[in-house]
Amino acid sequence: MTRVKHAALLGASFLWISGGTSLIQSLITETLPSWFLSAQGLEQEAGESGVVVAILRGYALACFAVLSGTFAWGIDSSSTASKRRPKVIGIHLEFLANALDGKISLRCDCATWRAYVSGFMSLMVSCTPLWIEELDVGMLKRVSMGLRQLNEDDLALQLLEIRGTSLMGEVAEMISQNGF
Repeated sequence: MTRVKHAALLGASFLWISGGTSLIQSLITETLPSWFLSAQGLEQEAGESGVVVAILRGYALACFAVLSGTFAWGIDSSSTASKRRPKVIGIHLEFLANALDGKISLRCDCATWRAYVSGFMSLMVSCTPLWIEELDVGMLKRVSMGLRQLNEDDLALQLLEIRGTSLMGEVAEMISQNGF
């Protein structure tokens, strides 16, 4: 895992140095979604080691995406570039929600996808909660429902809790349904 994190940091650093904010925006809104939609045959490795590789690939992509975003927009609202952040992250979460809802058919390995979604959202919850506060409430509800379908109930709850009072009804409903 440490190597995966180091590789993601190195990749994000190179991306930031070579292309800046516009390249990172393209990564999050275009490149990653198109990769998940078209990646086929890359991860058809058999056995337990193949699953581990697929999971590590998903987590590496999640680290890479979040680290790239933090380079471009920071984790707070102090930079002028952070004004574009809600739109770009919103576009990416729309893609995630559509794929989780089954409205989009993905061609990547299922283990890679699951690791990416849980890794990306977990990193946002733990490292960039301000990003979540800036996003559309309806989108957060959809992503939270998708996380619950992946059996990521705790993460789904944390995602909603960050928004505070605007989603307290959904948080209370999740708690009553799941007995947290």
